[in-house]
Amino acid sequence: MRMIFGGHIDKYDYHLVGLNEEFLTGYLHAAGFVGIRRVANFGFFDDTSSMELKTIPISLNMIAVKDLPT
Repeated sequence: MRMIFGGHIDKYDYHLVGLNEEFLTGYLHAAGFVGIRRVANFGFFDDTSSMELKTIPISLNMIAVKDLPT
């Protein structure tokens, strides 16, 4: 649970909501996002987004694009 919701040791070390891929995809789709997909990592910098616990990724790492009205 600490990996998911943070250790609450300071104001930056916490999450209030935990989502799985199905829920997050649904919320993103309802908000008008398209092209929703998971990626192994974002490649911006070395962080815990690619970390695994017993071969299971701890982050969803979702990418989505906002479908703007035409």
